[in-house]
Amino acid sequence: MKLRMTMVVAVGLMSVLVLSACSTTNPQMQQAGQTMVTNGQTMQTNGQTMMDAGTAMQTNGQMMMDAASMIQTQGQAMMDAGDKLMTAGQAMMDQGQALNDSAMMTQGQQMMTDGEAMKTAGQQMMDSGATMMTNGQNMMTMGQGMMTNGQNMVSAGSSMMSGGQGMMGGAATSQP
Repeated sequence: MKLRMTMVVAVGLMSVLVLSACSTTNPQMQQAGQTMVTNGQTMQTNGQTMMDAGTAMQTNGQMMMDAASMIQTQGQAMMDAGDKLMTAGQAMMDQGQALNDSAMMTQGQQMMTDGEAMKTAGQQMMDSGATMMTNGQNMMTMGQGMMTNGQNMVSAGSSMMSGGQGMMGGAATSQP
């Protein structure tokens, strides 16, 4: 019985010694895993930076659209003022003609010309506002794309980190 117990203890000790001699840490796999984790962290950081830039681009796009809306409102107001000036000029011309007053007619004609110029400038403002609105919308769309790409980078970085941690955890291998 004592001999048998001694034999079991001896076989157990031999097994532990054999396993510890065969099991080694693979430094290349540890290094590759660490590199993968580091690259994953970098990818996540870059993804977050891209998402932040996308948010900023969307904010700027919205500001551009807001400014465009104000420009269009001012353009419409200028067109309305031009219409009023033309109406007043026409009334002055009519009154000048009725009174046979050439100076009044000339002044009425100038008012109509100025009113037409105001309407043209107002239309140009509205057109510029429409272009700004389109550009702002494009910026918002690009910002959304950047946010999506950034999120994809964060996810890919997370996968890389998991893979690297798996490599590091599996770096202790049994040598045949």
